[in-house]
Amino acid sequence: MKNKSEHNGFSNQQVIEGLALAYNGAYEMTAGSQAVTIRQKHRDRVAIVVSGCVGCEAMLGAVLGENLADALIIGSGTDPYSIMRTAISVNYGKGVLFICSNEEKERESFLSAGGLLDEAGIDCEVVYAWDNISPGSTNDTSIRRSSAGVFFCTKIAGAAAACGLPLKEIYRTVREARNYTNSLSVCLGKGRELVAVNSLFELPDKVELDIGMVGNAIDKDLSLNSAEAVVSRMAYHLILASGIRIGDEVCTYVSGFGGTSLSDLAIINYYLKKKLEEKGIRIHDMVINPTASKYKTFGATISVLQLDEKIKKFYDMPCDALYFKKN
Repeated sequence: MKNKSEHNGFSNQQVIEGLALAYNGAYEMTAGSQAVTIRQKHRDRVAIVVSGCVGCEAMLGAVLGENLADALIIGSGTDPYSIMRTAISVNYGKGVLFICSNEEKERESFLSAGGLLDEAGIDCEVVYAWDNISPGSTNDTSIRRSSAGVFFCTKIAGAAAACGLPLKEIYRTVREARNYTNSLSVCLGKGRELVAVNSLFELPDKVELDIGMVGNAIDKDLSLNSAEAVVSRMAYHLILASGIRIGDEVCTYVSGFGGTSLSDLAIINYYLKKKLEEKGIRIHDMVINPTASKYKTFGATISVLQLDEKIKKFYDMPCDALYFKKN
């Protein structure tokens, strides 16, 4: 039986084949797995493999490419043997670094795959992304989940691999970047229907917003129809959770849900810059990804990566993907 997306009824295989056809033949499928890999292999370096759940494939298009990820594994409930085959297909003899979410099922799959690779004599490490800040206990990583933090982790990992760093050092560097990354979303609350308006900031008075992930919100039922008010509240929580101080330097990543326009994301980006600069925080770079999810709701995520000189060096290295390029 085909594994179907619970949202649109198409198979993971169709998603994978469609991605493999994109970008002028730069991608290819991996036999016996739910993965897409880059066609141009990089010899004599650590391979970077990123996992993504069904529904977030568009965001992952920003992380597969030159000096980024070597392979993307797509689909929920990924089989450890599929993960193993993907790792073997891009293993260049220097080991494999996996980047995946902090969901329990995904952790179990990658731990099992790591055991299989160890038996095969292939070194591997796993970095679990847990950038979403949580209500009341922002330092408890066991309840934190992944959002767009995978983007920053992959950017740093791909650059470090391109510099020829060994697996253990890349693992430590990406864990550091992971720990410096915090994300927060604004969205319609659970069970609320998508309303017939054109903007996240033009909702009827009776429709309220949640700040935080659906079902795990930090602020609930907020009547914030002003873009500046929404971003101000999100920035407050992000700065509080991250411990960013006056004079610190950051990169930001604004991404949208399926119902959010590029115009709304640009407005969020505008006010985010304003709010961070008001707090004396220096902005090194700002990225917008219009669609990180296909879920048909209004919502957006702000991710902030705090920089030190090492992380900044890797972030600034050139890269080239379907949705993201840095010269």
